[in-house]
Amino acid sequence: MTNIIFCGKGGQGILFASNLFTQYLFNYTNNYISSSDIHGLVKRGGAVSSEIKFGKEFIYSPIVENADYIVDFDGHEFLNYQDRFKKTSTIIIPDNKEMFSSCNIIQFDSYNLLLKNHLHPQQKNMIILGYFVKILNMESPNWKKIIKSHSNYLAFLVGTNG
Repeated sequence: MTNIIFCGKGGQGILFASNLFTQYLFNYTNNYISSSDIHGLVKRGGAVSSEIKFGKEFIYSPIVENADYIVDFDGHEFLNYQDRFKKTSTIIIPDNKEMFSSCNIIQFDSYNLLLKNHLHPQQKNMIILGYFVKILNMESPNWKKIIKSHSNYLAFLVGTNG
């Protein structure tokens, strides 16, 4: 069973990226899948997360108790999930920041990828999703069928090559 938390601030497209990821799992894998979204609707910029579980075993609860991966679209939000870390957790953050944790933290400079590839700042989440898909070795031409927007797909490819 793989347990994932996508997190960040409202307005970053976290739920959009999460939905694309679960659509891919549903359409192109033979896994059981569960997804649960939590919206920070009180104000723009509030905490937003999506918890995803997938694997060959039946899933009894959509809640991720021990995350294998935390994909943080903000770069600071993962700190709110420290009670769900385990020593083997991998945390992906989009910018080079000095962070200390007992987990495996993968930092990549998504901002420079945006600039280098002349992409709109709103496409940062697609770069992060592409990077995460690369880590999971889930690159596939089928993503083009899931990501309908050509510009979003190009940003996703930047992430898979980043």
